[in-house]
Amino acid sequence: MKNNNFTISEFAKMFNVSRQTLIYYDKIGIFKPEIVDGKNNYRLYSSKQIKTFLKIQQLKDMNISLNDIIQVIKYNDKDFTKKIIDNKLDEVEKSIDDLNATRLHLLNRKQYFNLNDEDFILRVPFIKEEKEVYAIFETIEDMEEYSIQDRIDYCYAKCINDFNNMCKMPYVGIGACFKHDSVLNNNPFVNYKVMILVGDCCYKNEKVKRIDGGKYLCMYKYSMPDDPSDIYELLKYANENGYEIIGDIYDICIIDNYYTNRVNDLTCIKIPIK
Repeated sequence: MKNNNFTISEFAKMFNVSRQTLIYYDKIGIFKPEIVDGKNNYRLYSSKQIKTFLKIQQLKDMNISLNDIIQVIKYNDKDFTKKIIDNKLDEVEKSIDDLNATRLHLLNRKQYFNLNDEDFILRVPFIKEEKEVYAIFETIEDMEEYSIQDRIDYCYAKCINDFNNMCKMPYVGIGACFKHDSVLNNNPFVNYKVMILVGDCCYKNEKVKRIDGGKYLCMYKYSMPDDPSDIYELLKYANENGYEIIGDIYDICIIDNYYTNRVNDLTCIKIPIK
């Protein structure tokens, strides 16, 4: 190092990049040496260029494209730089949403292929101790011109939108909540709610409600959310066997087949008892 100038090898070593990188940056016009000997093409970089090269490296670490970096260096304008970074943030957020959707689908398919019929004995009641979980709910609206399933789908869309606005992590699962009184009055879809089960990132949000743990009467089934017939079957079993029902009824999706294959979901009815 002489007179605050650096050879290409010295400058490359300082920033842990290759000589070829600096030569390439010179070629495309993103970062040129301050001094070039025309006879032997000898390159020298000055200490005044360190700040600019640091900025280039920082932008590269943000995965900003070289074309955009060239524009940032060319204009050297804070507002323009912020715009480039904002555009990259939007791109990253979109990628996160797409990857989360893909992750959920992969987890669903993994569960499907890892499990066999012996894991889920259909339509046979059993007792299970459940841990508390958390969910956000959306009550279906009274839209007589639409079918129950269409109204449920509409509510799921609203519920998922609410979740996406509060958290970028994937939700844990989906399901539905039937009010016990409504089911007993043969109006199962009065105050019927769809639900999104959420993870740790959302527990403190005001829209998130706790579902208590404890003893549940459960039964696996293949059906859709607009078919409560298996719920009545399980309630009959509870009555015949002297179980006291102490809360609302949950229908939790185990494998979502409807939105992937347009066939019935594998779900589990869960009724709190004592």
